Formats: sequence, structure tokens, C-alpha cells
Amino acid sequence: MSKENDALWRLYTDAEEDGAFEDVRAINDDIPNLVEKATYPLFLHVSDEYLQADIKLMVFGQETNAWNYKKQWGEDKIIYGSSKEIYVEDITNFYNDFLTSPPKTPFWQGTKKIIDMLQTAINPKTVDYIWNNIVKMGKHGMHFPDKWYEPVIKPYFNSLILKEIEILKPDFAIFFTGPTSQYESVIGDVFGIPERKGVTGFDRKDLCEVVIPGVTKAYRTYHPGYLQRNPNMTPNKQQIFEAIVKGFAEKT
Repeated sequence: MSKENDALWRLYTDAEEDGAFEDVRAINDDIPNLVEKATYPLFLHVSDEYLQADIKLMVFGQETNAWNYKKQWGEDKIIYGSSKEIYVEDITNFYNDFLTSPPKTPFWQGTKKIIDMLQTAINPKTVDYIWNNIVKMGKHGMHFPDKWYEPVIKPYFNSLILKEIEILKPDFAIFFTGPTSQYESVIGDVFGIPERKGVTGFDRKDLCEVVIPGVTKAYRTYHPGYLQRNPNMTPNKQQIFEAIVKGFAEKT
């Protein structure tokens, strides 16, 4: 195990020992509706390709909605409080397996496009990425996990993100979280209401620079799914991605 993965494991084990899993199980047991039950938190596992890359990128999505529902764990392992408890090692192993062949959804297509464009721009330097979410734990239904944020996510999981950045040392970050007030608030909770800078030629709701510690440059823009559903919007996906890549490439 690399020293980075060892540090991540210790970070997540500390959260477990602090009572995060116990609290989630207790709340989940009292929720009858599956769509409101918690998914597993997004615990990272870093690849050798990332560690060896010249340029490292952390890509943030929104939350882990039904992240591992049935597909890998089976119905007896889909929720906390189930007959088979899940531990940190199970989750990081699942994360590692998941990233070996991520689904061809808009989020992953958008991430690949950014990586390919950046690789072309900085060649012969190499680039790789690590996937994260600004909301570290979701629910089985879609959308923001309102019932979980204040009692569990904010006290237990928000603090992990700064430590993940410290361990993994990404050069750049992208927040594919959109201008929605809920996700903007979480970014504020995690990073202490960071400064948001405008990008020439773009409205701040479409694209802005987010000044966060531990990275050279970070941008916030729409989720790739939104961009795919709105191909005729101005600015379009290509223009946004080109601006992000240009901003990163200028700092390499």
C-alpha cells in the first residue's frame, strides 16, 4: 500500500472510530423509505498512475446518489444497518474497482474530455485525476441529501476533504457542482467561504475560479449532465472546457 493510501485509510478509520458509521446506521434503521436512506460515503483510493503523473487533478462531483446500490454489494449490503456491516476497507476497495471501469455517463464523459484536452495542452507532461464529491455521502434517491447534511455529513465528512487534498496534493481542482445554492453552501462550509473570481468572457454562474488551499487553481462550473442536456446554451460545454484547460495549462 502506498503511503498516500495508508494515510487515507487512517483518515477514514478515524471517522469511523469517531462514530460516523454508528450514527448513520442508527438513523437509517428509523427510515422506512429506501430512497431517503444513506449510501456509503465516498472514501478514496489513489492509483499509481495518479501518484506518478506530472499534473494531478481532483475532480469533484456532487454526491454519491445510490453509488453502489445492488450492483456490487447485493441487496443485503446496500445500506448501513444491514445484516452485513461494511467497513472502510470494503468502501475503498469498491472505489478502486469502480474507477477501473467507470460508467459512460455524462459526468465521466466530461471528466475524460477535460483530461484528454489537458493532456494535449501540456504534452509531453502527463496528467491523471482523482475523483471526489463535495458532498461525501448521499442517499439512494436522487438530489441533495437534505436530511443527512446537518446531522451527519457536515460534522463527520466535510473535514475529510481538506485532509484528502493535503494527502493527495492535486495541482488543480474542478467542481462540477453547478451554481446551485446548496452545493455552493457546502463549498463554503468545507473551505471557509472561499473567494470566487470571475473568468473573462463568462458569467460567474457559468464558470468561476474558486480560491481554495492546497491547489494552484480551481474552477467551478456546471455538472456535465446539465451541459449535455442543454447543448445550445451559451456558453456551451466546449467553450467552458476550453477555458478551464487554458487556465490550468497556463499554470503548468
